Parts: sequence; C-alpha cells; structure tokens
Amino acid sequence: MKVTVTDFLNVRVGKASLNAPTYQYLAPGTILEVEDATFNGDVFEGSNQWLKDKAGNYYWAGATTYSVAGTINPACYDAWHLRDHHIKAIHDKGFKGKGVTVCIVDTGIVATHPGFDYTKISGKGFLNQIISTDIKDDHGHGTKCAGIVAANGKEVVGIACEADLTVFRGYSYSRSKEADMIYALENIPLDTDVVSISYVFADTKLLNRLTAAVARLIGANIIVVAAHGNTDTLPNLMSSITGVISVGAVDENGEYAPYTCAEGTFTVLAPGSGIRTTSPKNYSSETGTSFAAPFIASVCALLKQTNKTIGPAEALEFINNNHTLSKDGSKKIIDPAGIIK
Repeated sequence: MKVTVTDFLNVRVGKASLNAPTYQYLAPGTILEVEDATFNGDVFEGSNQWLKDKAGNYYWAGATTYSVAGTINPACYDAWHLRDHHIKAIHDKGFKGKGVTVCIVDTGIVATHPGFDYTKISGKGFLNQIISTDIKDDHGHGTKCAGIVAANGKEVVGIACEADLTVFRGYSYSRSKEADMIYALENIPLDTDVVSISYVFADTKLLNRLTAAVARLIGANIIVVAAHGNTDTLPNLMSSITGVISVGAVDENGEYAPYTCAEGTFTVLAPGSGIRTTSPKNYSSETGTSFAAPFIASVCALLKQTNKTIGPAEALEFINNNHTLSKDGSKKIIDPAGIIK
C-alpha cells in the first residue's frame, strides 16, 4: 500500500514508539510503501496508529494519507447480539460507522489492544477535573464498552467498527467522582456525533450541572446515550434528562433482563447479557446495562452515517418507530435493521 506524507514525519526504527531510534525526517509529498495494516503504538497528537514498511521502519500514521480497513472474521457475527439483530446484513450494505465520531466517557481504553487495530482513537483524561492526555484504562470497563462499538473484527466486531473513537477518561479503578465525569461531558467537542455513557449518576446535588452539560450536547445535535443502571445501583439521573436515550437490557431469549434497574424509566432495551467484547488482556463476555448502551450508541452512529443532520429527536423517533417487544410485551427492543432500512 502506498501513502503520502502530509507533514514532516520522523522515521522510527524497529518500534512504533516516540522513543525508538530515528534516522531522518520525511518531507511532505514523500511517497511511502507500507504494509496494508496499522499498528498500535505511542499516542501522538491524539492518535496511536502507526504504519510499517518491510524494513521494519515505523511511521506515525497521523502524518500520512493512510486509509486501512481490516477484514472481518465471519465467525464474529455468530455472537448472539449481532446475529439476532442482523448486523452482518447491515455491514454488508456498507453501514459500519465510517466518518462518524463516537465519544465514550468511561474509564479509558487499552488503545494497544489488537482488537483496535485500524481504529482511530483519540481522547483525554479528566481525573480530579484536570485535563490530561492519560486515557489508559486501569479498570477495564471502558475497553469493554469500546469494543462493542469499534472492535475490528479479528475476534469480535463492533457494530460501528469503522467509526472514530474519542475516549474521555472520567473515572478510574481506585476512585470515582461524578464531578470528574460531568467535567468530561462539559468538554466534549461539539463536532462529536454520538456520546455513550455507561456510568450511573446519582448525586442530586450535581443534577443541575449534569443537566446543563447534557443540554449543551443535545443543543449541538449530538445524540446522547446512557445506561439506565443495574439493580445494585440507583436509577441513572441521566435517564431523567430530556433528550437522552436511556437503555435497559434484554437477554438472548428476548426477555427483559431483570438486572436492569427497576426504578425510573428508560427508552429502549438492547442486548446486555453475555456480550463478547474486548477486555484489557484479551476478550470476555460481559453482562449489564453498561454493555447495552454502547450497542444503542453504535446503531445511532450507523444512523448518523446515513445522514449527519440526524439529531437526538430524530434518533428517538427512529427507535420508537422501529422496535420489537420483549416476550412479556411490555418493553421496546431496538431493531437496528428496521432503523437503517
């Protein structure tokens, strides 16, 4: 594959690292012959993607015109949440989230995970309400949510596998502060398309600030999706905010998952039981409304791919007009195929 250098580019020898030896700069306009794949390495200016030539030299992909897509392993589509919701058929029609940006506000991401090869990842950290470049996931929750959106199809495939990821790290393994999460929301760029939040906000003293942060996003035509919460939590205050798509969980049998928090109200159900996704050291199956929310966010990303002007109200209308019902007939279940059709 040939790519063109777009900015002065440092050649790194033997490793996709800013600390690797270098022997020259390449000027804009230089043509490179590189492998037809990207490699995860050091993050520079928000991107961790690198290219490599046959000699073992690495080039930071952010200064080139690279365009790489992975080949999806067909076995990935056997996962029930994809199979039963016809995601392969949607992908086969070209809807994979290309050109759409999804922001995941969570514990960060293991950006070097092989499941995110080809994924454009950028982000910031907001711990202690201090903005940093630290998006490393020391918990695992954010990495698991990210895989449902954008895993590349080697072992699991994300529903919006060609979307760009912005990862905002709002809490960590050691502690959690709602003020940090809200601060992250307050700093989401307004050119973002979809925001996915699998965190339960419960501090009513911060509700006005949370509501204002969400209103800013919705006012910018950004679709905001939030997990409603599980039975071991209070109902997510996000579920009470106008314009938010709040998500409960359904299992493989089409049954309303009883671990969904029974208090408060939510918009729609999505697969949340036994969801295979990326985890910090490998892959895993996860259960909870935390993993139903990025499913909905991914479907909204596909919807945005069809028309970037679609906003929160239209997304909600598509969901309300395209759904099936849980077996007890009481809850709406997302119908991605109907929405994209």
